[in-house]
Amino acid sequence: MNFIKTSLCIAAAINLGVVMAGIQPSRADQQTNQKQVRFYCGQSFDNSSQKILPTTFAATSERKDPVAIIRWKFGMGSYTPQSRCNSVSAKFQTAWTEGRLHFITAGTAKNGAGIICGVASRDRACDESTMLFTLKNTKQAQDTIAGIEGIRSGSAGGPVSQSAGVNPVNLDELLN
Repeated sequence: MNFIKTSLCIAAAINLGVVMAGIQPSRADQQTNQKQVRFYCGQSFDNSSQKILPTTFAATSERKDPVAIIRWKFGMGSYTPQSRCNSVSAKFQTAWTEGRLHFITAGTAKNGAGIICGVASRDRACDESTMLFTLKNTKQAQDTIAGIEGIRSGSAGGPVSQSAGVNPVNLDELLN
């Protein structure tokens, strides 16, 4: 009788293991494995204009100081530098939280404007569905990517000016 109970328990454990192996981790479980990053709009001093300007920052628990990513010098259309900073910082946060912001790359919108996108993989297209913000033209978008790469490599002296490389920038490396 004990042999039968033991056999049933082993069979149940094996079946449970097979069932559990087929279950994918929930989104919440996946997010706990992802680095905790908080994107926000703050302010930083711009040496060239001698002004304090809205700036998109990324804060992580691994770094003492947040990383200044984009300093917003100019508005665009009806957006002021402050409203662009607020809006884009929120888009960075949403894209990061959803797991689709591992690389930052440049592209062109359907209307010809330059766009900066957050993508999950190096080969993902930069288009309106992955767009973080727009610039006046593609050259500005490419210059912005080159500037963000400069932050990652340590050659840039501070955040990228949004008024300012086509290779995607690895955001995970930038934030380490």
